[in-house]
Order: sequence, then structure tokens, then C-alpha cells
Amino acid sequence: AHNPDDTYDQPNGPGMDTAAGFGALLAATSENHYKLQGSFGETSEVDGPPLPAKGSAPPLPRKASTNWGSPIAETLLQQAERCDGFSGPISREESKSRLEAFSVGTYLIRYSANTSAIVLSFKSTATQVRHFPVEKLDTGGMKLDKTVLAAVPDLETLLDLLKGEDSYLGVKLTAAVTSQDAEIYIGLSSSEEWYKGNMTRVKAEEVLTGTPDGTFLVRKRGENSYAISVCHQYTISHHLLAIRPGQTVLVNKTEQLSSQTLEDAVTELSATIGPKMPCLLMLPCDA
Repeated sequence: AHNPDDTYDQPNGPGMDTAAGFGALLAATSENHYKLQGSFGETSEVDGPPLPAKGSAPPLPRKASTNWGSPIAETLLQQAERCDGFSGPISREESKSRLEAFSVGTYLIRYSANTSAIVLSFKSTATQVRHFPVEKLDTGGMKLDKTVLAAVPDLETLLDLLKGEDSYLGVKLTAAVTSQDAEIYIGLSSSEEWYKGNMTRVKAEEVLTGTPDGTFLVRKRGENSYAISVCHQYTISHHLLAIRPGQTVLVNKTEQLSSQTLEDAVTELSATIGPKMPCLLMLPCDA
């Protein structure tokens, strides 16, 4: 039996059980006004929000976007924002200032407002910072300065490539300037093949024994203090290097080189026999 109190089982209004009746209901709701019940039982007419035309969907709101120039630059910018080392729209001079204190291979990524381009700035030597523009090609692949890398799909892949190979930049990228792995240059831990970290004197003699003349390695002894261990005529000798901020490197506590950094000191001693040293530094130890 029908229960008049059950709102889910009320009989249809006149004609509501037919398609024509349902169409009439839809037509009634399309009017641009509504009947509202007043506090004393009267009805009032008020304007309602405009309804979409019959048979059409309401337009979707447009999302706001930042105009960075060309679509290519915008795509690269989005990629850059996801990478470690992204430093925003900073100048060439500011990027050099930020990288100055860090070791070779440290890098940052920036947006150049002057050229509307993404730029990779990196420490190439102890005293030099270089800047390579990066482009995403319409045909696919990337362009680094003047080098086209057709098989590299995005910026992240490009950075991984540059961390594994030095043929494109002359050095391998090591760490972003914002990373905890970035090494301050004065207290550096070099990424060069000859650098063996905290290797002991005994271990250095072990790995150098029997190697050709001029085979060498560098190990850390303390803060700003290093030792070069080198093999010459079947004898292993050890030579102290003191890295002094703002001054030239001190060799064996007495003689000065013209270099101010560890890497540059090794380069200098590869071309000129250092004070109290038996030979040139010729072959990095690969042990």
C-alpha cells in the first residue's frame, strides 16, 4: 500500500509518468527565474543565474599561465624548475659569484632574462665559470651551446650525461651548487682520478709499489692539508701540500708554487718538477 509519509514513494504529478511530462519539467526549470516561498506563504520572483543554452555544456574556466616567451622556452623552464641547482632569473655575474667558492664541476641552472633562454653555468677551472645556453629542438633532442644532441630528450637526461662524460664541457659536472654534495673549493675533496681521499700513507705505498716512474696520487691529511705520493726509481716518496686561502700553495712547508688551488698545483707539478720532488707528476694512480 502507498505510504503518504514516504517521500521516496510519492506518486508522480500529472503527466510525470510520460516522456512528454518529463520534457515539460525540464522546460520549466530552464526559465531564468525561480519561485521562492516567502515567510508568509506568498511567492516571490527573483532573477537567477543564467543557464546554459539547451543542448550545450557550460564552458570550462581557463587556467592562468605565465608568459615566458616562446613555447620551447616555457617547456624548458618547467624542466629546469624540477632540477637541482635551478636558481631562477639571475644574471651571468650573479651566477659566477655563487659558483666562485666551489670546486670544479659544480653547476647551476638559470633563466636568462636578456636572451629568454635556459643557461647552464658551471665551474670549469679553479678561477673560471663558463655559461652554455641550452635549447630544446623542434625536431626532438637538445642543443648545448653549439652541440646538437639528438638522442637526449630533456634537461634532466642532459645533466646525467654531463655528469658521466667530460667531452662536452671539458669537465664532468659533479653537483649542483644547492646540493649537500657540493664541495667548497678551499676545503675541497677533488673528483680527479688522482685524488684518493683519506687514504693512509701505508696504503699509498702499497698501491704505488711497482708502478712506472711518475705515477702519483694525492691524499688528504687534514683541513687544507694534502700529501702527494709519487713513485720514482722503485721508491715511494711523500710531499706535503698546504692550501692557503688567498695565497699560493706551499710545498714541503717551505717552497711556494704559483698556483692557489689543489688542482692547479697538480697541473703545475706535472709540467715543472717541484721543490724537493724527484720527478714530474706524470701518471695518475688508478688503484
